[in-house]
Amino acid sequence: MGRAKELRPAPSGSYLLYGLMMSCFAGNTQPAEQTAITTHQYPTANKISPSVAPSGPAPPDESPLGRKATRLLNQLRAKGDYTACYGIDSLIDMNGDGYKDLLVECYGASGTGFKYGATIFLFDRRKNQFRHQRINLPNPTFYFDRKIITAYYVGLGGGYAYTLQWKGAHLDTLEYIDAVIHNKREGFTFSFERRDAITGHITHSAVDNMIDLPPEYRYAEYRPLISRTPY
Repeated sequence: MGRAKELRPAPSGSYLLYGLMMSCFAGNTQPAEQTAITTHQYPTANKISPSVAPSGPAPPDESPLGRKATRLLNQLRAKGDYTACYGIDSLIDMNGDGYKDLLVECYGASGTGFKYGATIFLFDRRKNQFRHQRINLPNPTFYFDRKIITAYYVGLGGGYAYTLQWKGAHLDTLEYIDAVIHNKREGFTFSFERRDAITGHITHSAVDNMIDLPPEYRYAEYRPLISRTPY
């Protein structure tokens, strides 16, 4: 099944959905397979379908929830909104409300830098169906014990990073980092503006010839939640 794309959140406040899905590779370039993080407690991923192109076989999960996920994914396929490139999806409780949500992981085609991504479709227990609004996250790390997500995208033109926290079906922005690249003859410098969305406190830093995000963002250390099988 599919993979996901990237978003850019507001500097502060609460939101349900930000960003646009990036298109994915249609060629044969597959991101390196990565192992699961062992430092955090992740929920079990129940894979809905194999990793296939949009015209691939029907998902094997015939549970009531699996059928609901299948209907949503088929609707996305019909609209051309389901990624074809090395995507995979699963049912995982992403926001800690006790109901499994639909997670899609993928790798973006456009842009520079690391382009791993995740898209979340939350399950609405009142309507007994998945929400059609998508939450798109670039290079995310999920801290389920604290209901926190860190995410980032940094390319040749600069980038951003942010920390989010679940509040029911919404995500509050706790921190936002703006990264700017300054090109020099001898290399480049990254300058960072780090804003606490709760207090409004701002700090600045700069570093030469490297990207220096805080360790909780796990820069260049993305780990998917859904286990991969050989393609």
